[in-house]
Amino acid sequence: EAISGRLEAAVSHSIEVGAAKEYALAAAGGGSTRGAGPHDELPGGPRPGDDGEHGIEWGTAIHVLLQVAMEHPAVDLRSPARAVLEEYGLDTGLSEAAAQTVQSVMKAEIWQRALAGRRRLVEVPFERLLEREAAAPVLVRGTIDLAFEEPDGWVLVDYKTDSLPGGKTGALVERYAPQIRLYAQSWERITGARVKEMGLYFLRANRFEIVGPSPA
Repeated sequence: EAISGRLEAAVSHSIEVGAAKEYALAAAGGGSTRGAGPHDELPGGPRPGDDGEHGIEWGTAIHVLLQVAMEHPAVDLRSPARAVLEEYGLDTGLSEAAAQTVQSVMKAEIWQRALAGRRRLVEVPFERLLEREAAAPVLVRGTIDLAFEEPDGWVLVDYKTDSLPGGKTGALVERYAPQIRLYAQSWERITGARVKEMGLYFLRANRFEIVGPSPA
């Protein structure tokens, strides 16, 4: 019996590991978002299929270009766009459309606030251990798309390339709010710095939706 008990304990999970996004949405009853929404109508050219083909790769490529643009605001995005699309197996003929997509974000007020911030960080990885009642702790891992500091605290932004039901963002704001709240909680727990604002930037609508101040 003692040996059996030790064997059972050895094969039992003492800790679980998961993506922060998936964990937050599942905990809120939102389900998985794997393979969600490829980008929609792209300016200046065709788009990846709405059936999901290359949707994840397109979203990832846009995230990379947004990072390049934030780190190097004066860069001509057409050349990086071609390189990134080629890296992810996408049609390099979409480089102009990809560049225009990012340029539209660069005109947004939230982008200008980030450029004027005391500090700005892009694609910030984090890990956090969450204790749970009657269950093994879970180590969540995530990446914060954009964080910038203003005099009264930090602002966190998460980019979304999902399709918009009826052209509106309301349902998606409700869906993804638990994710950005978990990111804000994790930021404050890890850094000790206050998150004063958090929100979702929907690329299809070119709109920043504030989810709220820090939930801590």
